[in-house]
Amino acid sequence: MARIIEKEIGVKEASTLLPTTIETVLVSARVRIPTATARVMVRALAIISTGAGTTGLTLRIRDGNTAAGTLRGGGHVLGVQAAVPGVEQVMVQAVLQVANAAEYQACVTAEQGGAPADGTSHTAYLEMEVLNG
Repeated sequence: MARIIEKEIGVKEASTLLPTTIETVLVSARVRIPTATARVMVRALAIISTGAGTTGLTLRIRDGNTAAGTLRGGGHVLGVQAAVPGVEQVMVQAVLQVANAAEYQACVTAEQGGAPADGTSHTAYLEMEVLNG
């Protein structure tokens, strides 16, 4: 049975602007990797007000702290009502192998689809657990 050997949580409770259809970093975190290889469970949650006309919302987990990092989880479009801006709670998770690294950094990003108006992320959480076994 796997056991948690390290844990880190990134939290951003301040508003983050989501400009129309641009993938935007909401929060990032870094966790120590105390073994040569480890599994890392990454979970992200965001509460987002979509802009008027938005047809989809995508939450992603990426390596590093920029939207250019390698995609590790998410990427599935959540359909939203285009005519009415609304508040969406979105979650995504991934389990990945990390080898030969002293630490691992990830970020969670959000992107609106078909959005002529900006949206807002109100809260974003990124939880990482390093597992043995």
